[in-house]
Amino acid sequence: MDSMNPMPCSLDAEKGVLCSMILSPELIDEIPVAPEWFHLPAHRTVYTALKELCASGKPTDFISLTQYLRDRKRLDKCGGAAAITDIGTFVATAANHDHYTHILREKYARRRLILAAHEMLQEANSEGDEVDSALEAAEKKVFALRGDLAGEKDTVKQCKDAVLAAIDHIENTQKHHGGTLGISTGIRRWDSMTSGLIDGEMTVIAARPSQGKTALGMQIAAHVALDLDLRVLVFSLEMSAELLIKRILCSRANLDLQRVRDTGTITKRESSDVLSIANKLGTAKLYIDSSSRLSTAQFRSRARKAKRERGIRLIVVDYLQIMHGTTKKANDFRTHEVAEISRTIKEIALELNIPVVAMAQLNRDSEKNSKPRLSNLRECGDIEQDADQVALIHHIDPDKNKTSHHNAILIIAKQRNGPTGEIEVRFLKEYTRFENV
Repeated sequence: MDSMNPMPCSLDAEKGVLCSMILSPELIDEIPVAPEWFHLPAHRTVYTALKELCASGKPTDFISLTQYLRDRKRLDKCGGAAAITDIGTFVATAANHDHYTHILREKYARRRLILAAHEMLQEANSEGDEVDSALEAAEKKVFALRGDLAGEKDTVKQCKDAVLAAIDHIENTQKHHGGTLGISTGIRRWDSMTSGLIDGEMTVIAARPSQGKTALGMQIAAHVALDLDLRVLVFSLEMSAELLIKRILCSRANLDLQRVRDTGTITKRESSDVLSIANKLGTAKLYIDSSSRLSTAQFRSRARKAKRERGIRLIVVDYLQIMHGTTKKANDFRTHEVAEISRTIKEIALELNIPVVAMAQLNRDSEKNSKPRLSNLRECGDIEQDADQVALIHHIDPDKNKTSHHNAILIIAKQRNGPTGEIEVRFLKEYTRFENV
């Protein structure tokens, strides 16, 4: 190609991907790339060596990698041992490997597109071929380019596969006799209306600030980890792990969190109850990632790792709008960023085949209505579109509802595969806990 117009590439992204693989060897088979994605021949050689080492079950640290290349007389092609050391220390963490891979894929696709366009230009200028043949050849090149991008999954299934999956689901539902098919939330009527938290689905709990969305999310997380003995990962973007655990302890021990915080005094019986729950919580399979600033790329990476290494069965995100996106569009407009975050959460639920519960904030317009609505989801309608379930928290004025046993309503405003409706609950603010009525 013309030296004045060099081919698109990002050598930094190439180094980032390779370094991520060296830092986290499990990514060698997980990152969907191919040798030709690397523009620099030296990087292609390093990637091939990493794949070969991984396939043979040998270590892939940069010392082992350097020796492997040296033994096969490939080290000089890569720039020597110093070049390998430079790659192996290029980034401090493999958390952003998704971002580097995205850049790598984009640059490779652009190079392929330029080459295909160059070939099409030559064929279009050739008078010897029929124009229909030239068009057909051009179409084949474009379709070949789409299919040649490694890492794309075959999303086309024979009808038989879908039929078998549907029959399995129906039989599983029959076994549960209409009960909770998914993971229980601990709120009986919610489970009855929705069949619980279903694998591959995204559930959104939305409310205005200080209305209990974190309390409800952590209550579900604690119920699943402590009562159901399942592994739960919580991404807490607003509170520290210590504060979340303190809230769980007080909630389950019927201890006034505000009193503990203000005076620090508790009775002997309360102390005994807290210690008992603390012992149980200490052995529970509850994991908390309290990153104050989490990107979509980091969320993907950590969720995948937790599923792979710990067998996570539920992810809770508190809360959605605090996460930040990584794409160029996301950096330009807040609505695009929230759309990227929402879509990422849904994609992770599908990819890992586990439920994800995400808290979200409602806009100020919700305060003007008698009850919150789906349209009040702050900043982006994509949340409503991506979510399989949306539960809105609505508190009732006690002066207007003196005879009722409930003081709050969970509005199931959306359920992709079931009915919507309202669930009466009691909110005990001092214990930050929702109770069945």
